Amino acid sequence: FKYHDFGMGEGFRLHVGPAVLNDEDFFLHNHEFDELVIVRGGRGVHRTEQGDYPIAEGEVFVLHGHQVHGFHDADELEIVNIMYDPREFLEPARDLPLLSGYHALFVLDPAQRHQGAFSQRFQLSPRQLAQANLRVEKIHGEFDVQMPGYQTLVAGEFRALVVELCRAFTGYSSQALPHRKLAESVAHMELHFRDPLRLDELAERAAMSPNHFLRVFRKLYHATPANYLIRLRVQHARDLLRDPDISVTRVALESGFSDGNYFSRQFRKVVGQSPRQYRKALASGYG
Repeated sequence: FKYHDFGMGEGFRLHVGPAVLNDEDFFLHNHEFDELVIVRGGRGVHRTEQGDYPIAEGEVFVLHGHQVHGFHDADELEIVNIMYDPREFLEPARDLPLLSGYHALFVLDPAQRHQGAFSQRFQLSPRQLAQANLRVEKIHGEFDVQMPGYQTLVAGEFRALVVELCRAFTGYSSQALPHRKLAESVAHMELHFRDPLRLDELAERAAMSPNHFLRVFRKLYHATPANYLIRLRVQHARDLLRDPDISVTRVALESGFSDGNYFSRQFRKVVGQSPRQYRKALASGYG
């Protein structure tokens, strides 16, 4: 499926699709957007290329666009699919990665399902599901009426739903979701990126050996922990450079770099410009 199949044009790539499935198969497919699925009632079987597993009321999962899936053996299976462009709706929300539930729900859990690990899954409590349903109904109602301003309201309700789900996921027991310990370690990096974090410390937080942590982290985040940390620091430095009254040296120190030359080299690697060039481009309106 493509964005245009659901009327998602440039600038607002989000769509909500409630459905009730009964004794029918929904064929295996994938799509160019990501998908947040909430099971609102009933039961059925979720089909993937790695295997099938039963789903029931209260389950929540995220599918990345490349992941092939479908549904089978549905019995009053009520689901809501929220299809969205993560670059438009998640990446601008810069505080989301501070929640370990964000890493668990939107990064680690999809990867686990893609690898065929289905035994431990996230399920909302009745109260949490009721709250999620209220958000979904507001989103769906705005789509139905489409009064001026509906896109702003939909985006706000979707992000509020995401935060509530991430908070619920953060509170889920690490025994039920083993990868939550890894999510906690990554969230710790997001919160303490200015500090001198060590690999063995991060691995211990994730309940892994350093070598295993490094291997899993690179596979899931497509970067080493060190490079991930540098990107966090550089992103913070980019924000600080918008203030012309803060010196480049101070920007480096407040972003977690103890050496100005090292900061400049790493900044250029990530951004393609030196910090001073970047600040100059900002001042001229090209940054």
